[in-house]
Amino acid sequence: MEWAFTRGVKLNGIATHRFPSRGFGFIAEKTLKAGDTLFFAPVSTLRTDQTIPKSISKPIRNISVNGLLATELAMDTSEVYTPWRAVLPTKDDVEESIPLMWHPYLQALLPPASLSLLEKQKKKISSDWTAVSTAFSTLSYEIYLYNWFIVSTRTFYYISPKIRTKKPFNHDDCLALIPLADVFNHADVGCKVTFSPSGYKSAPTDKLRRARKFV
Repeated sequence: MEWAFTRGVKLNGIATHRFPSRGFGFIAEKTLKAGDTLFFAPVSTLRTDQTIPKSISKPIRNISVNGLLATELAMDTSEVYTPWRAVLPTKDDVEESIPLMWHPYLQALLPPASLSLLEKQKKKISSDWTAVSTAFSTLSYEIYLYNWFIVSTRTFYYISPKIRTKKPFNHDDCLALIPLADVFNHADVGCKVTFSPSGYKSAPTDKLRRARKFV
């Protein structure tokens, strides 16, 4: 957490906590009112398609933003992001929770809507991997796939204010990785997340009592 704080990330009344069998989450350290800021991250901390080094993005053609961010994560060995990588789900965590990683017998038991989503994911990953493996032939598919799902499950919606275009945005490509914010769960209720040119902010939609868990 100190790593994130030194980069301008702020928490108000909440702290990270490891919950048995449920991984990392947040827990309220005090009672907070609806609308109180729980979390703030300046734009400078975000990892987006705009922050990827040209040495990675330039050789790749026809790839999704999810695929591009996954490529950077898979190839990143810098010490700068070591503390952030240390709190990401492990490969075993991903394999346990992502149906695409399951045995075909188990995949066949999924309901129709989930099977449809699975087939769409397979097509997206196949397309992205073709682009990445052509540019970086030594990159491991297993490592790439793991990072593809890290991005897919832990990004937030974001449009850079630097982008000036009249074309409609592809919402699937409006993605950002935000340090510590990915510890929040991705439920549709409970918190309101907003972003502005200054950064990302999260606030509860209802009163939040002390010791309330966010996982």
